[in-house]
Amino acid sequence: MVVDIWVVFLPPPVIWKLKMTPKKKWAITASFAVGLRTAGVNLDRLIQTLKCPSHQDLSYCAMDSSILVIAEIAGGILVACVPTFRPLFFSNDNTSRWANRDHRA
Repeated sequence: MVVDIWVVFLPPPVIWKLKMTPKKKWAITASFAVGLRTAGVNLDRLIQTLKCPSHQDLSYCAMDSSILVIAEIAGGILVACVPTFRPLFFSNDNTSRWANRDHRA
């Protein structure tokens, strides 16, 4: 858990010193924010698992934790796919596709 948070907070200061457009810097920072949210879901899942007493029905008690497992996996897949999202938001001339409404894909 500590390593996950460390990996998320380590690169952004370096990214903001690079010579890139602010739009690209924000996009990279947003991808790290999704990773941070995934780490937060991981922490919430751990807390839900630890709150489950051993003398209760485990299947009922682990329901909230199992829902968070699915959210954690989905967040991890989303973070892993972020590098492939660039064509959705930027065209070849580095302008945003969403800002230009006359653009036909």
